Amino acid sequence: MSGVYKGVQAIILQRNPQAFYMPCSTHNLNLAGVHSLESSVEMKNYFGRIQLLYNLFSGSPIRWKILTETTGLSLHQTSQTRWSARIEAVKPLVKRPREILLSLQKLRDLDLTADLLIDVKSLEKWIQSFEFIIMTTFWFKALQAINYVSVSFQSENITLDDEMKLMKILIEDLTRLRSSWPELINEAHLVASGLASYGFQSKLVQKRTRKRKTFYEETRNEVHFLENDEKQFEVNVFNTALDTLIQQIKDRFQAAEKTTNSFSFLWLSEFNSRSSEGKEIEQPSLEEKCKTLAQMYVNDVDEDKLILEVRHLDTLKRANLFGPKEYLTSMKLLNGIYQKGLESIFESTCILLRIFNTIPVSIAEGERSFSKLGLVKTTLRSTMSQDRLTNLLVISIEHDLAKSLCYDEVIENFALNKARRVKFL
Repeated sequence: MSGVYKGVQAIILQRNPQAFYMPCSTHNLNLAGVHSLESSVEMKNYFGRIQLLYNLFSGSPIRWKILTETTGLSLHQTSQTRWSARIEAVKPLVKRPREILLSLQKLRDLDLTADLLIDVKSLEKWIQSFEFIIMTTFWFKALQAINYVSVSFQSENITLDDEMKLMKILIEDLTRLRSSWPELINEAHLVASGLASYGFQSKLVQKRTRKRKTFYEETRNEVHFLENDEKQFEVNVFNTALDTLIQQIKDRFQAAEKTTNSFSFLWLSEFNSRSSEGKEIEQPSLEEKCKTLAQMYVNDVDEDKLILEVRHLDTLKRANLFGPKEYLTSMKLLNGIYQKGLESIFESTCILLRIFNTIPVSIAEGERSFSKLGLVKTTLRSTMSQDRLTNLLVISIEHDLAKSLCYDEVIENFALNKARRVKFL
């Protein structure tokens, strides 16, 4: 959809120049998490071992029974399509690290292959490491903040200004988490000290520092080498992941921020929109904003009329006619205008507010990790033609709409349209 020159976006703009590109918020948040995961080898290895842990226990009913009886919980695999749902994979590691370690130790009594035995020993060593405790503590806090926002994006009633408020809160939470490394490392030390009797380590394993080969008469610059392992982990892993995540969120939500700033003067009493970084943006005058918006919808809005409406509306907002101005949103303003019967006075404003409030924030309520087409096709593979399969797929996806239909009326209309007998007057 982001193809500006040859993609779907370009084709839609050719047919309707007033259309503008608005990416799916949930999908963008998912991609931001994926890029932060790829920021370092340690991040990739962490979620890779979580998936290996799930595969090890889920590969056999006996191994899964040992896990559930020992921990009282079940493991979850790392979702590929819904990245924020990885918090379900991290939760058992936060709540039951000791029990999961005991489950792995019990697997040694089973008749395992050589490869599985190597995986068991590798996972035991990984869970007992201090790096595992730090990464689990860090990602549980980060994924909690991401998951709350992702679930809110899937609401049917969310608007674009609500999306930008949630993104601002998320960026503030992640920025606060980035500056809380001393508290996080202290929490990890407390967890490690409580599990020390089970072999959990309280120090990072010191890795050999790779040094570049020096040439003749060249002096080695060792200023950038960090002697403290915890400081090196903070700089190269912790800060890198959060910096990548925050920057990806800012970059991927620029289109939503730009669109919101174009409409925000309609419901904001004070004309001081802020960017996602929290800095005040130097804004043009009210007349210029009205002119820009009126030119975008020249067939729907009159420029001079819009300026007069916005000036009069700003007076009513300052008087708190539509509620406290600090908590006024686009939807509250639109509903307030109609509740007080002022839609005939603010006709152009209502048109723009309806346009803004109908801009979709997300294209779906949630991402699937399985194919709906494959599910229907597997069930009815032997007696299904391609056309009927496609029609059933549409009915399955739009099941809410299908439940609201009256089948008697549909059958009657179908019979009338397909009847061969013609009634003569």
